[in-house]
Amino acid sequence: MKKYTRTILFAAVLVLLFSAVTVFGADKASDKKQIKARAKTFMKAAKAYKHKKIGKNVTSDVTYKYIADPVGKAVRTMNKKHMKYTISKIKVSGTSGSAKVKIKYFDGYNVFKKAFQATVKWYAKNPKAEKAAIQKKIYQYTSSYYKKASKSKSMKSTTLTLKMKKYDNGWYISKIKGKYDAAVNGNYQKAYDAVFKKK
Repeated sequence: MKKYTRTILFAAVLVLLFSAVTVFGADKASDKKQIKARAKTFMKAAKAYKHKKIGKNVTSDVTYKYIADPVGKAVRTMNKKHMKYTISKIKVSGTSGSAKVKIKYFDGYNVFKKAFQATVKWYAKNPKAEKAAIQKKIYQYTSSYYKKASKSKSMKSTTLTLKMKKYDNGWYISKIKGKYDAAVNGNYQKAYDAVFKKK
């Protein structure tokens, strides 16, 4: 009778252990699915260059550069036409997780640099021009140079790591490792520094 009781207890323990492993495995799979979904939503917003939508996918301490319109329109056009990305290597460890994102993007360095240089020359002839007029002129030059350069398909690749944290309402990106600004802004800052930054 005791042997029979022990057998039943042992079987019950095995069932409980198996159930715990199954539930844990299901939770981890669900977390991976949610992390990938968050990465997709974030990258979709980044490609569309929608500032508010990008912000909804990250925690408040995550910083990134965003070029305001009208110049932002040129960046949006570049991304929409050229940017491609793949999400892989989803990892989960408790309430922390990550996803790798490989991005191919249009290298707008020469486009922006020429646009800045042309605007500087224009401003020299129009020193009383206000900020709005200057930004509009940068956009016009950028659009013009981009039309000529877009056919060359000057592409670059980079890989990002999106670090995430799990909160009560889901997974959110807590840190972006890699050249996010360069990829999403088409090397805008690099071109700006080359023209305006004092050496």
